[in-house]
Amino acid sequence: MKDTFTKSMSWLHTWASLLLGWLLFFIFLTGTLGYFQKEITQWMKPELPISVNKFTQQELVQIAMNHLKKEAPSSKKWLIKLPNSRENILSVTWSHVRKDKATAMGGHGGGRGKRTTHIINPHTKEIVKPRRTGGGGLLYRMHYRLHYVNARTVGRYIVGIASMLMLIGLITGIIIHLRKILKDFFTFRQDRNLHSWLDGHIFTSVLALPFHLMITYSGLAFFVFTYMPLTALANYDGDMRNYIQEAFPREKAIKIQGIKEPLASIEQMRKNAEAYFGSPIKSISIINQGDSSAIVNFTRENSTLFSSEKADKVYFSGIDGKMIENQSPNRPKATRARDILTGLHRGDFANIYARWLYFLSGVLGTFMIATGLVIWTKKREAKQKDTLGFKLVDNLNMVTIAGLPIAVAVYFWANRLIPIDVPKRAMQEADAMFIAWLAVSVFVFSVNSRKMWVVLFYLSATLYALLPISNFFLTGRHLAITIAQGDWTLVWMDLMLFFTGLAFWYTGHKVQKKISS
Repeated sequence: MKDTFTKSMSWLHTWASLLLGWLLFFIFLTGTLGYFQKEITQWMKPELPISVNKFTQQELVQIAMNHLKKEAPSSKKWLIKLPNSRENILSVTWSHVRKDKATAMGGHGGGRGKRTTHIINPHTKEIVKPRRTGGGGLLYRMHYRLHYVNARTVGRYIVGIASMLMLIGLITGIIIHLRKILKDFFTFRQDRNLHSWLDGHIFTSVLALPFHLMITYSGLAFFVFTYMPLTALANYDGDMRNYIQEAFPREKAIKIQGIKEPLASIEQMRKNAEAYFGSPIKSISIINQGDSSAIVNFTRENSTLFSSEKADKVYFSGIDGKMIENQSPNRPKATRARDILTGLHRGDFANIYARWLYFLSGVLGTFMIATGLVIWTKKREAKQKDTLGFKLVDNLNMVTIAGLPIAVAVYFWANRLIPIDVPKRAMQEADAMFIAWLAVSVFVFSVNSRKMWVVLFYLSATLYALLPISNFFLTGRHLAITIAQGDWTLVWMDLMLFFTGLAFWYTGHKVQKKISS
């Protein structure tokens, strides 16, 4: 440690940030992409029908009900998912439940059987079978589970350690710059090497500082029961099952009565639920259909921070269509507090504008980590340039900051190029991503030249810019079609990929000029 408090904090800030800085870059980048995971998934399934949102909810529900009555008339659990602001998909799911088992009101729980899901094209009423892909959800899960490791233990604990170091780095950074934080924020010394990197690091840190603190702390709270199980074990005499049942109570289960009764009008219930919510319906779950115990629940999109998914449900009797008492269980205050932090972290409540704010704040966080890693090498370049430690950190910076975007681009290209009928196709997409990242790593460490920054940035630019163009030849879902048919999710995805390519080209051009000068 150092001889003054500020110097001690500076030392702690440097090493807490560096030790797992490359992993934190991976976490922030994949987590930031996760804010648009549903849009990414839709782009990665070009077989999905276009212009589903041109149908009214009444028409879509009728199409879904007709399909369920035809395909699964004896099933006791039906689920209809309707298109919403983020997913332009109509799907139905059903499962066969043993008659001696109760069914949870929410459509989950005891007696769960094999499930079948069909995506329906409302234009043709036919089943759509999109390509198997990890989609945006895979990238999102990587940011807290990693990949190729045990997701429930090893991956989450590694991410937890990295998040704690991130929190330490943020707090010590605030302490270091506390006295002159406004001055540092409004200072930018262009083309002054180390000072420019330092100014960029401070700017990206301060601009979204509340977000960085919230996202790191709430990320730790997300898995607080995983990271701190001893408290629960001590208070529940080691009975984790009893603890989980109390902390996360399930919805009341309903037993099948065995008395056949037809369903009341789903459309009338839908209208009543829509009036109750004051917003469109996201999904409809029909439990014990065809039985006198039938229950229908309607769910809306999460619209507020202080309401979980369960609180956004309304229940109706399936026989007379009357609204019944809300059967969602009361969750303990500690669990509800955690739910609020979880909602903040995931941005479930966010509309399109708030989601873009989340995304841009995540981008700033990713830049903050990247500039911090570069600053470490810039400070030591003059004296330690030829040392093994310096070369290791410098190459790891290249592999992570410039190499990971290439790996993500390859993931998107794999989605387009891997044949649709290949077994374990989604896994192969992920494998392609990490194989590409490994190839970049081998290349960087073999060449061991700072010029590799330029090569990697230009390669990223090429891969991203060509992705929208590839749709003309590989999917038929190119901009001319998606704009004409008003599928703005695919339009914005293609435009974002193209402009990402331009951004990497500009970065490569600037770095090339800097190295040449």
